[in-house]
Amino acid sequence: MIKCLIPYYPQTAQQAGFFRHVRGIIEYLGVFGAILTLLLLVACNSGNKFCSDKYHIEVELPPGWAAVEGPENLFSLRYEGLVAFNSWGQNDFWARAVDMGSSDKYTASIAYSASLVASQIPSGGAYVALVNTDSPPYIDSPTEYELNDLSGLYQPHDWREVGASAYFKTFYRNGSEFQLEIYCHPDASDETLAELNDLLLSWRFLR
Repeated sequence: MIKCLIPYYPQTAQQAGFFRHVRGIIEYLGVFGAILTLLLLVACNSGNKFCSDKYHIEVELPPGWAAVEGPENLFSLRYEGLVAFNSWGQNDFWARAVDMGSSDKYTASIAYSASLVASQIPSGGAYVALVNTDSPPYIDSPTEYELNDLSGLYQPHDWREVGASAYFKTFYRNGSEFQLEIYCHPDASDETLAELNDLLLSWRFLR
């Protein structure tokens, strides 16, 4: 409770009533301010915002989803995972390259593809990742992706219809090549699909 800072002087009954009224207003405002502060704190922490200071990315994480931050080697030295999100809440999950086996014991056949990423997502799950592919551009002057969201990299649709392959989209930003990866299992619920779309819409590049 805020103490009244009005000094005490000898008062008539009328003056005393006036000062009690003023003191009541001050105390009321103090309680109101405390309640307002509490409501603001609740509002600021009601969401589950994922912020990557390392990669300058901000995302609203749906309830129950998990996020992981790299760098994480996913395939040889070229594919480096920066951030990834999954709907089933598994910490530290990355879809990685897969050893396809080899007829030659001295060599290994390691592959990383849209279908192999999709094969690692459990039934009903959804997955989003941003990967630095560290590849030289195939064109002399690649177009710089300048938007601060993902709206220029995909068209909204029912991701469950993609089938057995993840959606891969390559783009260039700040002199590097990146790959956006999105997959939603065909068995995913409408709720999971909506959460995936909300996450994609909330994505922001901070620089």
